[in-house]
Amino acid sequence: MGIYLNPGNENFSDTLKRPIYVDKTEMISVINKFIATDNKYICVSRPRRFGKTIAGNMLTAYYSKGCDSRELFSPYKIYIVFSLIPYKKPMNNIGFFIILF
Repeated sequence: MGIYLNPGNENFSDTLKRPIYVDKTEMISVINKFIATDNKYICVSRPRRFGKTIAGNMLTAYYSKGCDSRELFSPYKIYIVFSLIPYKKPMNNIGFFIILF
C-alpha cells in the first residue's frame, strides 16, 4: 500500500538523482492554464514507456499539500512560475496508477 492522499515528493526526488533526466517541467505551465477554468479533470496520456509515471510524480511534487518542493524545482525553468501565479498553492492530490485493466 502507498500514500494516496497528498503523497510527498520522494518519488520525483529519486527520479532527479538518476544520471539521465530530461526536464519536462514545462508541462506544469500548460497544466496551470487549465486550473482556474472549468476543466477540472486533466488526463496526461502518453504512449507506452514515455514517462507517464515520472510526469505524474512531477505534478504531485509540484501541487501536493504533502510537501514543499521549491528547492526541488529550483534548477529548472518552471521555478520562476512558483512566484508568478497567484493560485499556486498546495492542493489536495490523489495519486493512483492504473497498471492492469
